[in-house]
Amino acid sequence: MRLELVRQIEYEGKTVLVAMHSYGGLVGSEAIPEELSHSKRQALGLPGGVIHLFYFSAFVLNEGQSVLGTFGEAPNTRIDDDGRVWFLDGEQKLYGDLPESEASLWASRLVA
Repeated sequence: MRLELVRQIEYEGKTVLVAMHSYGGLVGSEAIPEELSHSKRQALGLPGGVIHLFYFSAFVLNEGQSVLGTFGEAPNTRIDDDGRVWFLDGEQKLYGDLPESEASLWASRLVA
């Protein structure tokens, strides 16, 4: 994400609004250094920059915080020793409107 922002802002001089959803709020917040902000670049006489961060249904945490550290383990997930996160009962909670075979297939792919 940062590379794309650098390309659009520093090389193309674009003004950018960054929209972040769900876990993307954490990723996006970490990817945008102050030097890419519109106000900072304008103060330096440079074009473009990030004018707004739009979080929708997204995690917004203070610097250095993590979702697990802040909220703890959710009852609908399992975290393995290797750090992988599994969504439990996805067949019903996310794919209950699909035929059972399709719901099982998609639920088996719910790992982060």
